Amino acid sequence: MKISRLKKLLVGIFCVVSLSSCGAEDDEQEWFPDPQVYSIRLQYNNQNIDGQFEADISMESLVFTAKIVKDQGSYFPKTFASSDTLVAEINQNGEVTLKREGETVISVSAGDKSHEIVLIVTNEYSTHTSYSLTVMGGHAVDLDGQIVTSAEQYEYLTLVPDVPTHKGFLGWNYSVENVWTSGNAIKMPASDLLVTANYEDELYKLTLVGAQVSKAGDEDDPVQDEIIPAKSIYDVKNIYHFAYGTEITIKALEAPENKLFVGFDYNNVEDNRIGDEGREEYTFTMSDEDSTYKSVYSSLSKNALHYDSAAKFTYSGATVTKIQDSSDADLKGYYGYQLDFNGTISPIKTGYTENITRTNIDTMTTFNPLTMEVLFKNENPNYSIDVELYLSYFGNLSTTGVVTVPASSTIKTYMHANICVPSACSWGFAIRDSITGATSSDQFRFKFAVGAAHTYPNGYPLTKVGSDYQLLNFDTTTITNGGYPKSTSGWGSPGRVQYHDSVGGMFWASYASTFGTRTGEYKYINIANYPSYDADKPISNIYFKALNLVNNIDEPINEFTIYVVEVPSGTSTSDPTKFNPTSEDVTVAGSLHVKLEKVNEVYLDKMEVTRTSSSTNMFLVIAKDHLEGTDRYAHNVFMQFAYNNVFGYIEE
Repeated sequence: MKISRLKKLLVGIFCVVSLSSCGAEDDEQEWFPDPQVYSIRLQYNNQNIDGQFEADISMESLVFTAKIVKDQGSYFPKTFASSDTLVAEINQNGEVTLKREGETVISVSAGDKSHEIVLIVTNEYSTHTSYSLTVMGGHAVDLDGQIVTSAEQYEYLTLVPDVPTHKGFLGWNYSVENVWTSGNAIKMPASDLLVTANYEDELYKLTLVGAQVSKAGDEDDPVQDEIIPAKSIYDVKNIYHFAYGTEITIKALEAPENKLFVGFDYNNVEDNRIGDEGREEYTFTMSDEDSTYKSVYSSLSKNALHYDSAAKFTYSGATVTKIQDSSDADLKGYYGYQLDFNGTISPIKTGYTENITRTNIDTMTTFNPLTMEVLFKNENPNYSIDVELYLSYFGNLSTTGVVTVPASSTIKTYMHANICVPSACSWGFAIRDSITGATSSDQFRFKFAVGAAHTYPNGYPLTKVGSDYQLLNFDTTTITNGGYPKSTSGWGSPGRVQYHDSVGGMFWASYASTFGTRTGEYKYINIANYPSYDADKPISNIYFKALNLVNNIDEPINEFTIYVVEVPSGTSTSDPTKFNPTSEDVTVAGSLHVKLEKVNEVYLDKMEVTRTSSSTNMFLVIAKDHLEGTDRYAHNVFMQFAYNNVFGYIEE
């Protein structure tokens, strides 16, 4: 006969396999002032029972008595009870009737004391059938910790849920009723058993500041779980909870007056930008951590397309008129242009003709990219028009891409100008395809306008400098390109290089049609503030940061070598051979090879420079190593130099 392992662990076992009887204790009824019961204990045959008592069903009945320790002369009635009367019943005289195999708790109480034991009713003639146990979403283990898939009746088991990632365990469902359970512990019933684990999605908090959820999964505009108020609607926190993997679309609130939405900052980190600049909606998959998105707004310029009264736009076959008022509400008061033409106008299908001049776009003064909202309005009621607006400047191209503007519609789209665009730059506009079906009798009026704002209202983090920055300064009167002297405008030729002492940096635009076809493919410039020669400390460090602004996505490689060469004081900058880093007659004090392979890649490094004399000057030399193709809009890089490690370079 098999006894469960739990039963083996309990003490005080009495086994009785034949009929027996025992009389109950009689207590005299007598009044006693403030009587107390000190203890009560179940007994069988005048022996205390501890833990459990086992009896075979063949006994049919037995009698339990109760030993009470109480104040002498006091009277307390005893109360007997059975927790499962289908297994055994007990009357108030302690007489027990055994009814079937199983377990029941027998208790006795008097006054404020009680005692209980487990009565185990066995059947030595039973077959102890093993029943199958199937656990869906988990497994079962016995008292030895072994995984089991079957068990005998009354055997104690523990259910273990196999909780999936990003789920929470709720509980168990059972295929039969009245299964004894206690938490994850069960007692096997007299039947096969199917147990199913129940789970629910774990939810993660999403906090939006200046934005709301427009779609979550299949639900449109879900209601917030909590709203934390603030003085400004743009500082109100809208709190939601979503399951991992839910597709979420958030939408920024409409921008305040004279502001433009420029992007979302992520997880309470300033300028930790995510999503496309200017796009009010951003779609992402909910992560398995709490997340915060904050809408960022920047001061708006409405005259991005007009630099001054000399600004102009010409387009063959169209009458062009400036727009510089708020008479057309669809254009939001942005400056722009109006074209009037007929249906036979010739499209500009390819290329980027710069037909808009002297516009008010400048990122090189502020070293801060621009986010631009572009509005296209087609007033013709019958035909759609394919158009493109773009901005180009020495190797850089920003564009809306080709946009189809339906009949009688206004379309909003966006452009982004990186930090290589000075004022008075050139834009272009093109009708990219013929207007199918239109004739000379079909009249068109088309308008476009642009609003612009700095993408980072607190300063561009990739070029921002602090008071602790020890920046390199350059003598711009010495900029030379392998024998081709600088132009009077301050730009090197060929290619375009501009130095900026305010950020210790330079912008360099090079492309195959200029730099790549010249024989002198290096540029050099005097470092105006290089440290004085110190024989005890001849080595200085120059820390370097580069931002790859290349527009050529198919061929984004920017590869070059930076040198510092040491030349005797008074060396003429008009002789490029004196600065050629590949010449045996030129002293190279330090060098750094740079290869940028991804659009918007940030590169950090350090160069050790050794100076050998106090009667020399130190020149920075840049030599181009790699240039592919003939695409004008190809290779741009912005570089910064400092004597101290302020760019975040990790020292080896």
